Amino acid sequence: MNLMQDVSDLHVYQHSMRLLDEINRFLDQLPSKDRDLFHQILRAARSIPALLAEGFAKKSSQKDFRHFVIMAMGSSDEVITHLRIAKADPRLIEEYKVVSKQLNRLAQSLNSEAKQLLDQIIHKQSDF
Repeated sequence: MNLMQDVSDLHVYQHSMRLLDEINRFLDQLPSKDRDLFHQILRAARSIPALLAEGFAKKSSQKDFRHFVIMAMGSSDEVITHLRIAKADPRLIEEYKVVSKQLNRLAQSLNSEAKQLLDQIIHKQSDF
């Protein structure tokens, strides 16, 4: 497994950061009557890389990191829902679906690594 030095080494983090520019362009086109939706989309989109950064900072605990990844996945799904409500370009919605899938794979891999670690601990204890 590659040793990650910084949260920016995560592809899903890079992807979610790039999408913020697209979100901002989309939000600039929203009518003023949709200001509440504007703020909800912006908050949810910004929270994805922020949650990944917070989780990465706690990566010494697989459980904590996975928790933040799952919360980021929820934010990504929230963005998708708000973009559908706002009738956004389907391509932007698809990009956030990709982010959600990337987050899901990351959460599954963290869960798998945690299980492997637990199995190793159990096997070492049974050797005594």
